Amino acid sequence: MRRDVRIATCVAAGAFMRPAQAIAIGWLVLWVASFAVGARLGDPASSVGADRIAGLRILDSDGELLREPLGAQGDRSRWVVLDEISPSMKDAVLAAEDRRFASHPGVDPLSVARAAAQNLAAGHVVAGGSTVTQQLVKLTTGKIHRRTFGVKLEEMAAALHFERHLGKDEILEAYLNWVPFGHLTRGVQMASWTYFRKPSAHLTLSEASALAALVRGPGAMDPYAHPDRLDARRRWVLGRMREIGSITDEAYGHALHTPTVFLEAAPVFEAPHLAEEILRRTQADGLAAGEVVTTIDSRMQRRTESLVRSVLHGLGELDVSNAAVVIIHNPTAEVRAWVGSGGYFDTETLGMNDGVMALRSPGSTLKPILYAQALERGYMTSTMLADVPVAFYTPDGPYRPRNYDGQFRGPVLMRQALGSSLNVPAVAVAADLGPQTVLGALHRAGFESLDREPSYYGAAIALGDGEVSLLELAAAYSALARGGMWQEPVLVKRVLDASGADVPLSDARQRRVFDEGTAYLVTSMLADPAARAPTFGQAHVFDLGFALAVKTGTSHDYRDNWTVGYTPEYTVAVWVGNFDGKPMGNVSGITGAGPLFGRVMRAVTPVGTVVRFVAPPGIVTHRVCALSGDLPGPACDVTYEEVFVKGHEPRSECTVHRLVEVDSRTGLLAGESCPADMVTTARFESYPDVLLQWAKEANRPLLPGPGPLCGPMQGDAPSHGSPSILDPSDGALFVLNPDVPPDEQAISVLLDPGGGKGPVTLLVDGQPAGAATHPPWKVNWTMAQGEHVLAASVQGKKGLSVTVTVD
Repeated sequence: MRRDVRIATCVAAGAFMRPAQAIAIGWLVLWVASFAVGARLGDPASSVGADRIAGLRILDSDGELLREPLGAQGDRSRWVVLDEISPSMKDAVLAAEDRRFASHPGVDPLSVARAAAQNLAAGHVVAGGSTVTQQLVKLTTGKIHRRTFGVKLEEMAAALHFERHLGKDEILEAYLNWVPFGHLTRGVQMASWTYFRKPSAHLTLSEASALAALVRGPGAMDPYAHPDRLDARRRWVLGRMREIGSITDEAYGHALHTPTVFLEAAPVFEAPHLAEEILRRTQADGLAAGEVVTTIDSRMQRRTESLVRSVLHGLGELDVSNAAVVIIHNPTAEVRAWVGSGGYFDTETLGMNDGVMALRSPGSTLKPILYAQALERGYMTSTMLADVPVAFYTPDGPYRPRNYDGQFRGPVLMRQALGSSLNVPAVAVAADLGPQTVLGALHRAGFESLDREPSYYGAAIALGDGEVSLLELAAAYSALARGGMWQEPVLVKRVLDASGADVPLSDARQRRVFDEGTAYLVTSMLADPAARAPTFGQAHVFDLGFALAVKTGTSHDYRDNWTVGYTPEYTVAVWVGNFDGKPMGNVSGITGAGPLFGRVMRAVTPVGTVVRFVAPPGIVTHRVCALSGDLPGPACDVTYEEVFVKGHEPRSECTVHRLVEVDSRTGLLAGESCPADMVTTARFESYPDVLLQWAKEANRPLLPGPGPLCGPMQGDAPSHGSPSILDPSDGALFVLNPDVPPDEQAISVLLDPGGGKGPVTLLVDGQPAGAATHPPWKVNWTMAQGEHVLAASVQGKKGLSVTVTVD
């Protein structure tokens, strides 16, 4: 034993006791104390386990790191087993911190004696002589910063307790995972990734010695602030390793002259808003450590973030400061990209707000759900709707919706009304269906944020009178792309706990919202460039070279602008606006969210991809009148091909166009006594009452009255036939949707007054079920299972009945 060690031992043992006796008594005291301390500390395995320090890692779908938030100890840590740590790292740490680790029982007598001499000379604790085991005790029991004789003795006793219950490899593994390395980094694995971007198994001798040097003082040896201090300590570690034989002279020389390059220690911070949402959900589920493998495609995420920044730069002149985008893979409902703002750290634009989850006014983006519900209530894609000035009376007074461009187009078919996003027809349809029915459809489509009573929204819900999130919109449109099957957006593919074991995931919610045929009809309308043309023109940002179903929306005060659309593969939803609520500068779907949507959709659709929407079974095509939407009559001069669900096609001939004989002298209806050479055939139009004023102002060729020169023609006399049921037909079969409440399932029964005057009453099994007071003489009937007899009645006169069956 060297002289200085003998002196230190004597001093530590006391002046009146032989060294051997002092050592023996000291060990006895420590040994007894270790049992008392151990009884209080319990099983060391529970104190040093991975769950105590492991944090949460959020990964993309390929395992690439997105975010690694601070763990329970306020830093970042990744547990690694001893066999996966570079031997150079283990040797370097032991050479620097505890060269006799393999032989001592947790406390090194020689180090203790040396430290005791220094402490007694100073009168307080200035040196610890701590072994790796003792340092592990300090790290795991929270007494790192307490330096008193009592605490030191307790620490030594605890170290003996640890060594009785843990093997040397277990202690070394725990130590290498617990020890801090600076810059909020704990454990060798995290340090290796932070400073060198590699796992600890691949550390070189030079890198390992540098990390071992950091252990002594991460702040004092900071590689960025004090590189010279760190390098001096690194050289000392290499010298100690050569001294004890851990490395050869050759390895020492090579490592000594190999520079150690520390990379920037900035933490990975990808998909920040998505990561925040994952953290919120994992905290709610009680998961504090482990790995969450998300559905995010990092390449798609980064590309989308870049497009958001690029487009926002050009929208500054329109007072647009922010945007959000979410991309859903339709076949799996997986979210592939989630961009909550133009810049997470942009405090000027409040970029930490998440535009994907924020509740905003959706404008016209709810219309596809409205029209889908209408299709399932008896409307058709060719149903004629009135786009004219009209007032809807509400508890707050009359509500007069207007179109975006301030124009009214008169009679329009549903296809054009949806494609051109006309407001008046949408509100009229919502009023006809009723707010409760519309809200029920929206709830089934996933809009849980619309949580007020139906009366709160009223018919104005068709124009976005409520607040929804971008994620809800994307999920609803994805349901249309999926054939009417809504599925909860999937953010997580796999979850592992701190031990690496799989955590069971709950199944994503899903339900059928609309029939497959209904979803296809809505898609057909949204993907029709001709239907968009009256409002958006022939050439615009949605002409991407492939089939695309798309819809825009703008809140009435220009605070929110949206574009949502889909191909069979992807749904892309875009919002632009300002998080501080400031209105934008007259931004429309074409100038606001549209350009960003187009660039994102083009980015996720490879060049040359053939995109088409395939019609499901049961879709049929019929030629209809382009004005009335009914089957073409002899007077219809413009027709087109329209799609329908089989069994729900138009059955009546066009009544808007009329070919009649007129007196060429007056242009009025010809009478029976009119000379043949004075009679000619002409085409006229006849409109329901709601469109008559528009027709007159538009100078439409309305059906004339009788001429004064001769009596009316027999064929032009008013009809006095019996009232009848035009639709449904006799023998029709209807099937109730089990996923929809029975009181929300109705069909529109089309009646014919047969020339009678006054209301037309619908009789169901002989009992009145509603009445129509004006064309198109339609009554909504809530279906009930069984066989039913339907008939029409005018002023007590009952017509022929039809029989329908509801399963």
